[in-house]
Amino acid sequence: MGLGLKSSTKTRDLKPGHFIVEFVSPSIGHIVKAASCDFVPLDMKHSGFGFETVKSAIRYFEATDVRVILRVPSQDYQMQARGRDVGAEVMLHEIDEETFVTVTKRYDFLDTDMWLGCEILAN
Repeated sequence: MGLGLKSSTKTRDLKPGHFIVEFVSPSIGHIVKAASCDFVPLDMKHSGFGFETVKSAIRYFEATDVRVILRVPSQDYQMQARGRDVGAEVMLHEIDEETFVTVTKRYDFLDTDMWLGCEILAN
């Protein structure tokens, strides 16, 4: 994949993205990439997406090198763990109604998941 989300934020260049709430098809990654988008927030909290749909959607976006930021329906451990299990690389954690934390996943040399807090986003 290309530049990660965190490294791409180090420049002031435009980072176009598209918010995905209700529409996912096998061609969605190509549609979003053709629109010159670098990332998509995929929202499970305000959509009807289940984890099976999200798992497929993540694969569609990976095929076109579009980064996905996943927001699961709740902050319960079970929901967060399932989001990681379906392949989310970056997840959005809600602290309160105005503050969010992004968390990124990377793999260490033992191929185990490690989650690192990256950034607090506040309005």
